[in-house]
Order: sequence, then C-alpha cells, then structure tokens
Amino acid sequence: MGVPDRNTIPSNVAFFQNLRELLPEICHKRGALAIGGMTALFPSREDRELNARALAGLEKDKKNEADCLMDGAWTGHPIRTRLP
Repeated sequence: MGVPDRNTIPSNVAFFQNLRELLPEICHKRGALAIGGMTALFPSREDRELNARALAGLEKDKKNEADCLMDGAWTGHPIRTRLP
C-alpha cells in the first residue's frame, strides 16, 4: 500500500486540522514556538491562473494556521531557473 501524494491531500482534512489545533498548545506549554508547516502549494512564474489558485490556497492555509495560534509559518517558493 503506497502513501498518498501530499499535493492531493488538502490541508484542512481532519488529521491536519487536529494537528494544527494541538501543536500550539503543546509547544506553548513547553515554552517553544509553534511554527506552521510548509504548504504543498507553489506559485508559478509562468502560469497566471495556476499562480492565482496557489496564492489563494496559500493565503487560506496560512490564515488557518494563524487562527489556530501558530507563532509563525513558512512556505516554499519556485526556484528561478532563468534570468529575466
């Protein structure tokens, strides 16, 4: 049995949402910062429609983490493969 592709699992499924709600409580109890996970949504430099969808999903994902009292977040970014 294979592991599902992370890009096909939305971040608001019950497992991830429960993790987001528990992590800040556990971290703060121990004096540590709770940092949100990296989103699987990457903006595109070449496809405006894909870029808009990815950024909308990214914004929703990071707002959810902030609402769950995460202290920070991080995201990936596309690697520049050519000069302008």
